[in-house]
Amino acid sequence: MRPTFLAFTLAALAAIPAAAEAQRVLGPTLDATTLRRGTLRTMILSENILLNGRWNDGRAEPLGGGLSVNLGPDDFANLSEIRDLMGALGIADVSPSLGSTRVDLRQRLAITRLGFDYGLSDRVMLRVQAPFVRVRAEGQLRLDGSSASAGINPALIGLPGAANIATGNRAVVDAYTNAVNSLTARRNACAASAGAHPECGSIIAEAALVNATIARASQFASALTTIYGAQGLSPGQQFVPLAGSSLETLLGGVGESLRTNFTRWGVTNVTATTGLPLGAQVPLIAEGLRNLITAPFGEGFGAQDIGKSSRQDLGDIDVGVTVKLFDAFAGDSARHAANSFGIRQSVGLTYRLGGGNFDIPDDFIDLGTGSGHDAIALQSITDVIISEKWWATVGLGWARGAAHERVLRMPLLNGVDLIRADRQVPVRITPANMLELRVAPRWNVNDYFGIGAEWRFRTRGEDEVVALGAPGIVPPAGATVNDGYGAMNTPSNSSEHRWAWTVGYSTLAAESRGKAGLPIEIGYTHEQSVASSRGVVPRRWEDRIQIRYYTRFLGR
Repeated sequence: MRPTFLAFTLAALAAIPAAAEAQRVLGPTLDATTLRRGTLRTMILSENILLNGRWNDGRAEPLGGGLSVNLGPDDFANLSEIRDLMGALGIADVSPSLGSTRVDLRQRLAITRLGFDYGLSDRVMLRVQAPFVRVRAEGQLRLDGSSASAGINPALIGLPGAANIATGNRAVVDAYTNAVNSLTARRNACAASAGAHPECGSIIAEAALVNATIARASQFASALTTIYGAQGLSPGQQFVPLAGSSLETLLGGVGESLRTNFTRWGVTNVTATTGLPLGAQVPLIAEGLRNLITAPFGEGFGAQDIGKSSRQDLGDIDVGVTVKLFDAFAGDSARHAANSFGIRQSVGLTYRLGGGNFDIPDDFIDLGTGSGHDAIALQSITDVIISEKWWATVGLGWARGAAHERVLRMPLLNGVDLIRADRQVPVRITPANMLELRVAPRWNVNDYFGIGAEWRFRTRGEDEVVALGAPGIVPPAGATVNDGYGAMNTPSNSSEHRWAWTVGYSTLAAESRGKAGLPIEIGYTHEQSVASSRGVVPRRWEDRIQIRYYTRFLGR
């Protein structure tokens, strides 16, 4: 619903003769009051929310922390294959990396809410509220290549002046393959005749080492072919060890060890200049990373570019009822200004009609405009009136969403949002319970102004997430799709502390004494997230302006 329509609604209601109940300043936070029979309260609420960071298991970090990762084997199957091939060669604890990403991210929400509260009786109040949600996200993608040990295969991108890279790679692979053949032939000849070659004595004495060298060199030649590519044998992998990196040094060490053994037994196909196929010449740059983000599965993440994202839609609609169970000041028209201690107790039941849209799995910085699923909430609200100036509200709430289906990219670890396309899968989510405790003390400065504060603690359990099928993509030939979704990690299991301060202005007390003017309340709230002990929780900085207008409607 557009803000212009909301303004028109407020203006139309203002033309209706008003006879609102007499109360002191309620303020813009939670309270246990209910409207008198026949009273209609119209609310317009404008919220401006900035997400300027997040909590990750209690640690404060930048909002883009989930997109700021080391690009390694968990992100690219090619890097995983390099690690496995090197492990088979006896090179353990290797983790090829393209470098570390960094995303500077800002997300904003602008929400305009229109709400109506109606006193069905003095103790029963009906409520409905609908938001119009606008979201915007901006991200700047950076890449730190200082830790990189792999890069783009030059045989695939074609460096200037190096059109014959694949041919040169083939020459290196052939050198090791020919050395294997030569040593195999010498071993067999020496077994038939000890005088076949001058090195037969050493070959026969070290038969086990000779056989191991033949096997390892064959494996090494095959690994080089798979990783780097070779003319007529293999096109090679997308990423290869970076020239001069620790990864290339380890591979070169294997080749040098093989050359030493070959030379001892008279095989000279591998020389000191044979080395390795041509590695990546430079680390990946930010532009290359952007291409990987948008490249289809098998080549990249299969996602939208990390830049700007904006959406708008009607969000979740709340329909509820508040029932007042007890009021120590029933009949007191100025009950917020009582001179004695008293309590007011109400309960509220809310049903949320899920609206808006989920965040898009292919857009890493997107924000959804609503929960997209129905939910129910129950709340106990207690006003504690201490004196004419001081009172407080304590709220205890429970909420749970309905089971629903959607498509997610399932993370390997909580808090990691840069996720490959092969982790995208349709799932069924059964939300966990959420509990909330709110404490809001207030001070009525006079009949017109009140100030207050609020502390809110929210906690929820782990949602149950069940995969409904295989990933919704078709992998390229030869690719291995990771379908081990494990425990279906989600960031739902979380807790959060928020604090707020409020200022309220009200004409209700003056209007009840017959003074001219609109029966209206205006409130301002600043709220922000201050702590979390577990889960992944955005750090919110929120400002709200609320206007509430009272009138009689279908009542005496």
